[in-house]
Amino acid sequence: MRKELAALHPVIQFLLFLLAGVLAMSILMVLIIAVHILTSGNLTDLTKIGGDVSALLSVDVLKALQIAQSVGLFMVPYFIYKWVNRDSLAYGLKPTSNTGVLAMIFGFTMFVAYPFINVLAVWNSGMHLPEAFAAMEAWMRTTEAEAEVLIKQFLVMEGPMDLIINLLVIAVFPAISEELFFRGFLQNTLLKMGRNHHVAIWVTAFIFSAIHMQFLGFFPRLILGAVLGYSAMYSRSLIVPIIGHFVNNGLAVVLTYYIGMEMMDTPESLGALSSSELALGAASAVALGLGMWVMRKRAVPIE
Repeated sequence: MRKELAALHPVIQFLLFLLAGVLAMSILMVLIIAVHILTSGNLTDLTKIGGDVSALLSVDVLKALQIAQSVGLFMVPYFIYKWVNRDSLAYGLKPTSNTGVLAMIFGFTMFVAYPFINVLAVWNSGMHLPEAFAAMEAWMRTTEAEAEVLIKQFLVMEGPMDLIINLLVIAVFPAISEELFFRGFLQNTLLKMGRNHHVAIWVTAFIFSAIHMQFLGFFPRLILGAVLGYSAMYSRSLIVPIIGHFVNNGLAVVLTYYIGMEMMDTPESLGALSSSELALGAASAVALGLGMWVMRKRAVPIE
């Protein structure tokens, strides 16, 4: 069976393995919801709310569903893809000769890049579509506001245990699962089709940003996706982007825990930022560029 799957066109492989991921995610989510409803005694309440299951779910259950998405939708397709294609992947989980050094360089790079990503997010949120697309922009901003409400619910932390749980749900699982899927599965697939690393990286970054459905943060996530993609190319290992992704997400969780929910409040425009914040963002952008230049210099040769 493996040989038959390996002989399929990369697009057909991608669609089949993605379908397997959707199926795995659906099964995990149904099991989580069923166990919650049965153990919480809310089964009889389901008819009173017209079958709207989401109305019965607590934040903890939503976090469990988030993990189910990470494992099912993102991790399952990668491991099937890896099993089918064996050692033909450009980047996998196997460390290379300088993975450790590149991981440390990239982890620090993502740490110092955080202010630049935030400034980019402020610039993005202040963008407006032409008047002809006013209705679309209103929908986008409404969708963004609804997503922000859920994120803030996730980020409520009353003690160290909540911090650990949120690091797992928001930083550890997404860092591993999304890098396996986007850089390990999608970027490898695009690379097989076109043999062009740069095209594969930027197309993957575009899809990575778009799939989050947070349009007012599209450009910072696009840049983040591209940086993660290049880190995979330079290191020839998914371990490096996983660490960088974890640093980016984990830093947001830790800062929210110690500073508070005001961390989530994005200024409406660059004009709302102080000159020191803008200067820090500019220095951060330079540090990001320097970090990626150092990684490129120490890159594992492309075969």
